[in-house]
Amino acid sequence: LLHCNTVFFVMSASSNSQPTTNMDEFELVDDDFKHDCNYPVLPIIYPNNATYNASTGTMSINESVARDKLLIYKPALEFIRNIPSKIAAISIVGRARTGKSLIAGELYAPERVPCPFDLGHKMDACTYGVWVSAKTIQHPHEEDTVVLIFDVEGTGYHEAHKQNDLQLMIITLLLSSYFIYNSKGAFDAPALDEIGFVTELTERIQSTPNDDSGEDFSKFFPKFMWLLRDVHLTPVINGQQVSVKDYFCDKVLKKQRGVSQKVRDRQWIQSTFLQMFQDYDAFALPMPHSDAQVLQKLGELSRDQLQPAFNAALKEFCDLVLRQAQSKVLFTKQDDGKDVYIHCRGSHLASWIEQCVASVNDPEQVPAISSMTAAVMSSVFRQQKTKTIAVYQQIMQARLTQLRNGDRQMPLDEQAIIELHLEVFNQVLCHSAQSLQPRNNMMNDADGNGDGDGLNAQQRAVFDEFCDEIGHSSDVTKIGKKNGIMSQLLKENRDLSLAYCRAYLHQNYEQTIEPMLQRPQSHSAEAVIAQFAQLETAFHAHCKGPAKEQCWTEFKNQTMKQSVAQFRKLKGFNEKLMKQEAEAARQRELHRVMQSELNKQKAESQQQQLMMKDELSRIETARQQEQADHVKALQDAEERMRSMQQSQFTELAKSFQESNSSMQQRMMEMQQSNANDMKEMMLMMNKTIEAINNRPPPEPPVVHVGGGGGPDCVIL
Repeated sequence: LLHCNTVFFVMSASSNSQPTTNMDEFELVDDDFKHDCNYPVLPIIYPNNATYNASTGTMSINESVARDKLLIYKPALEFIRNIPSKIAAISIVGRARTGKSLIAGELYAPERVPCPFDLGHKMDACTYGVWVSAKTIQHPHEEDTVVLIFDVEGTGYHEAHKQNDLQLMIITLLLSSYFIYNSKGAFDAPALDEIGFVTELTERIQSTPNDDSGEDFSKFFPKFMWLLRDVHLTPVINGQQVSVKDYFCDKVLKKQRGVSQKVRDRQWIQSTFLQMFQDYDAFALPMPHSDAQVLQKLGELSRDQLQPAFNAALKEFCDLVLRQAQSKVLFTKQDDGKDVYIHCRGSHLASWIEQCVASVNDPEQVPAISSMTAAVMSSVFRQQKTKTIAVYQQIMQARLTQLRNGDRQMPLDEQAIIELHLEVFNQVLCHSAQSLQPRNNMMNDADGNGDGDGLNAQQRAVFDEFCDEIGHSSDVTKIGKKNGIMSQLLKENRDLSLAYCRAYLHQNYEQTIEPMLQRPQSHSAEAVIAQFAQLETAFHAHCKGPAKEQCWTEFKNQTMKQSVAQFRKLKGFNEKLMKQEAEAARQRELHRVMQSELNKQKAESQQQQLMMKDELSRIETARQQEQADHVKALQDAEERMRSMQQSQFTELAKSFQESNSSMQQRMMEMQQSNANDMKEMMLMMNKTIEAINNRPPPEPPVVHVGGGGGPDCVIL
């Protein structure tokens, strides 16, 4: 995870893969800019008795407030901080009222009218503190490098204190990669007096703590360009025309002879200058115009109104400066004494400016360059850590939302989140967090300059903080186990998983299983268990997250077991009730059958009684008919007997009497027989009716209930 090839702070001219920074992160409104919004300028450092009006772009001075420290204008500082490229910082300093701002404007916006930087035409200074071009200009000769122009308040201003000049001079020398000293006059020995400030710098700056030798000054000081203005003479040495630099070296830097104090002072300035600035040059510009009134409006005139020689020399000078200007580097030393150079990008330069201002504001403090560099790198690392964490969080949230298909309440498998973390972690390391990533092999870079053991230790410490704060670990099994963003993301996912899985189980339990439990008579225990198995399959296919197994185990051990046990119990009780109900139904059916049989027997008895009544009526009718027939026969016989002869009367009477007696006897016997038969039939019928009426009714059905009444409780 730690093997991206490019390290943000390593000095490497061939490294072009830099993170892209959105310059809209710090947006400057129009009111923050001074004058031309196409080529804006801003104060970056200004005195404490000054007030900047962003709406007008002007600086006002409160004379009642003592000027004793310098302040930083935050919008300008943040503009610099958000520059992703390396920065060539070109500054121009010199005495007040010598036209520095025109040069600064030409380097920033060639031939731009009016000049982006203020050009005053009064004796008072028009620039206070340090102003910076607030638009990055691509370096014409170096890749991945932009140019910033710094216009510095003039020295020697009659209202300025020497301490103020020295503060600005120290800051400008430290923040610049190319230092232009602008002056008027001539290249001669007295000109050394103008740069006498260099001797004081040795007392105000150290390369490392407690190092008073000044041997390393040239390693972190900028290239020095002495620009001599309004020159109308050709540089000549011993009758030969020479370059301005050669003339400068011969007339200004050549060691003078003599023992006077002035000569010794100039010799000290010369040796100090050469020790500090081993890379230097000189250039001369002619007068831009001979008319004093024109010179007063120099920044408002087009170039065709100035002297052609001045325009040509000015263009040549600007081209020379841009060819020579390189990106700003910070300097420090390793513990083994090896030099370390760090290219400045926006974050480095902004922190460096803060360090410089803080150092010069403390009169008791002597800035130690290596210590300031270490502080800057620590600040850069931590700023980058903060930005990288924000980028990491933004990407993680976006990718998590994407994995959840836009549903922020959808849990994910923990492994998917860890894999996403590793992907995003590598992404931010190789793009947004290159300056946080330590290299395992601390070899010297292509320029022969190491990264620095101390800086690498700082970087490693901040990188470890970065990993801790996002919850990363080289051991995948420990990712998110401690505090950090990943720990919070995993906890939130566990909470989502717990809530989602429980809700899914509860909803499906209510929809598919509870109806079965409520109707035990329609389902078997096997069917309920099978439905639980289907729910388990659907649950593991649909639900995700670390709480999935926990939720299913809880559901299985509690809800599932209780439901199945309750269903079995309810099922058994219901079957007992069903058996009791079946027995009661059987008893009811038996009673119905018996009642039907009884009713049938009653109907049969009634039918037999009717038949017997009809038979008795028929017998009685037959008897009456027979009796009537007999009476008629008797009458007929009696009639016949009357007609018989008297002679036969007695015999006939006797015969009739015997016949009548016999008939009467037979009638009596028949009546007696019929009476006996009738009596016997009535007796049998009464016995049958009595037997039917005396038969016991069927027993009522008995329903046993296993309720609160105990096993002996019955329902009649």
